[in-house]
Amino acid sequence: MRNLIPLLTAYEKEHISERQPLPERYLGLTDAEMESLIKDLQKVLDLIDMGDIKWFLGMEITHDCAAQTVTLSQAAYINTIAHRFSMQDSHPVSTPLDMNVILSKDLCPKDDEARHLMMKVPYLSGVGSLMYMSMATHPDITYTTNKLSQFSADPGTRHWTALQRVIQYLIGTRNTVLVLGGTNPIALVGWADADFARCLDTCQSTSRFMFSLGSGAISWSSKRQATVSTLTCEAKYIASCHAMKEALWLRKLMTLLGHPQDTTKIWNNNAGSIILTKDPSFHACTKHIDIQYHFVCEWVQSNKIIFKYLHTAEMPADMLTKSLAHPKHIKFSAMFGLRS
Repeated sequence: MRNLIPLLTAYEKEHISERQPLPERYLGLTDAEMESLIKDLQKVLDLIDMGDIKWFLGMEITHDCAAQTVTLSQAAYINTIAHRFSMQDSHPVSTPLDMNVILSKDLCPKDDEARHLMMKVPYLSGVGSLMYMSMATHPDITYTTNKLSQFSADPGTRHWTALQRVIQYLIGTRNTVLVLGGTNPIALVGWADADFARCLDTCQSTSRFMFSLGSGAISWSSKRQATVSTLTCEAKYIASCHAMKEALWLRKLMTLLGHPQDTTKIWNNNAGSIILTKDPSFHACTKHIDIQYHFVCEWVQSNKIIFKYLHTAEMPADMLTKSLAHPKHIKFSAMFGLRS
């Protein structure tokens, strides 16, 4: 299948905007049908057929038709980052963030002299480079990148050292690729998690989720919650709500692509928050939770979204909540679809 989006008639566009499935003739075209489509488009467009897609926005793309997989690699982009920050000869490290390092505002410059010194450091450029990688092919650096970005306005030398460590980690894992697809059934599955008040500066918790289609992560997020949670159960419940919003959007997208989903399962490692999704009544310890998060109960009752318990030791989204030891980091990276 080539990197080509066929022209749609106004009628078809209207129906797609109404969330109707794509016309079947645009799904799974044979090579002969694709060649015919390209010739028809070349009659009305200045179109060049460059064959199968190889590169896209700095990502190298390879296909394995036998295994039905697509592999995304940013090895070349990592080399570019390493040369940009003169770190091409740096020694690699096994994890993006040292477990003993706690990033906080206490590490920000204490005086104007230190702050002036940090103005010469390309901290913002480094954070931007890492953010692109964390959103594209490297969910394993998402947590650390999220933390580093919180100090972009006033970074300290320790923050810069932590950022350089992430680049060292990427240098050591430059051959790691994100593998999508496979022969597994196309079933949307999610994992939701949250850390409780781990942010020392604001005492806010952070919501994390990850979704896959049977093999490889297709969507992940690490976002600080807008309110301060008073209970671990509350933090996990809010994280479940954020994950469910993403699940609803992905379900609609899969329907447009001709693969409607029956019931979407989201794994959670907190039994209390799972019970709360099934019981919409207001209890004494949960009635203070913002009403916007309780709409999750409506979808759970419809049986379109279900939450299941999963022990923390098997929760891949845990990689998005904290810095992990190397063995667990490797284990969860593989569950995200990252392969060496």
